[in-house]
Formats: sequence, structure tokens, C-alpha cells
Amino acid sequence: MYTKPADFETAILASGYGKFNLILYMVSVTAGWSSIFETTTMSYVFPAAECDLELSLSHKGWLNAITYAGMISSAFIWGYLSDTLGRKKLLVIGYLLDALLVTISAFSQNFYVLITTKFLGGLIINGPFAALTSYLSEFHCAKHRARVQMIVGFIFSIGNLLLPILALAIFPLQINLQLGDWVFHSWNVYLLICSLPPLISGVAFVFLPESPKFLMTAGKNDKALKIFRQVYRLNTGKLEETYPADLDT
Repeated sequence: MYTKPADFETAILASGYGKFNLILYMVSVTAGWSSIFETTTMSYVFPAAECDLELSLSHKGWLNAITYAGMISSAFIWGYLSDTLGRKKLLVIGYLLDALLVTISAFSQNFYVLITTKFLGGLIINGPFAALTSYLSEFHCAKHRARVQMIVGFIFSIGNLLLPILALAIFPLQINLQLGDWVFHSWNVYLLICSLPPLISGVAFVFLPESPKFLMTAGKNDKALKIFRQVYRLNTGKLEETYPADLDT
């Protein structure tokens, strides 16, 4: 038992490394893919959608760039919100909003709807993308923090491989589904499937705790201590009362 209030590094080290960290990695898979899908899908959609949407070369250029324009325009805002609202709120709201925007883009019937949703998608995804790395790092002690970055990089690489595999499986399908005024083709289905990772991520983060480091920074040490104890119980299988560190509450 520590004889004086612990700092963050001491507290997170005492919480151990185990099941909870594995849960974080599992949730990070769809979360990481969400960012890749938001920024990369258009490159695969163009060959299938150019006739349906009457896309010119200029249109394709704009669609490829507009997501990044949204990300650049919102970078400072999301950094501020992450440090004021907290990581969890940003992750939940950001991924669910992105899922909604990707779903709307899947029902696009013209260039203007598609480019609007892609810009807004870039503007939104930048928030959870930035918060995800901080969130994961703040649940790991210094010993394991480098491993987190390696795993996130691996997840992103798998996402980049998954997109062309999905395209290869879906685009050859002869889909011509009429839903009122909407005509649904294979590329619409492709985009609709791409809305699943952010949807799954947003729902998953609802059930995960706030970053204890953020809570400590906000002066909420009592809530941070409760989370440290919960993580300790999951990682070690021991009772929360045996958590060997304490915070100045």
C-alpha cells in the first residue's frame, strides 16, 4: 500500500495490465477503421459511381480532398473540446455522428449531397481520431504506452487492407434496388457497410469509462480513483478494495 497520495503514473501502474486493456484494443479496431474508411473510401467508389453521379475529373478531385479540408478546419476545435468535455464524450458523439454522415452519404443520389457529407465527415472524424490516441495512452503506464501506438498503427494498416477487399467483394455485384426516388447500387451498399465501424465504436465507448487522467486534470480525483479500482479488478481479478494506491480526494 502506498503511504501517500499517488500521481497518475503510479496509479495507472497499480491498476495492472490485462483484460481491460484487451477490451480497449478490441474497441480500437473498429474505431481505427472508422478514420481510415472516412478518408479513403472515395478512391474505391469512383469507378463504380462515376456514371451514376455523372462525376467529372474535377468532381473526383474535390471528393478526394474535401474530407481532409474538413479535418484541417476542425483540428483546433476538437483539441479544445477534448480537453474540456473529456475523451469519452468526444468519442461517443464523434463516432455516432460520423456513422450518421456515412449512412447519409450511402444514400447520395448526386455529387452535392456526397461532397457535403464527406466534408462534414472529415470535420467530425477528426475529433474522435485525435481523442482515441490520448484515450488509449491514458489507460496504460509508461511501460506499455509505446505498445499502444504500435497496435494502433497495425489496426490502421489492416483497415487499409480491408477496404479494397470489401470493394472487390461488393462492386462486382449487380445491385439495382429502387427505394422510392432512391436507386441503390453496389457502391451505395459499400458505403453503407462502411458506416458500421463508427456505429459500433460509438456504442462501445458508451460502456467504457472516462479517461482517469482527464478526470484528475479536472480535479475529479474521486471519480478517477473509482475507475482505477474498476480497471484493477478487471485486470487482476482481485477486489477493488485491495487496490494498492490512493489519490488525494
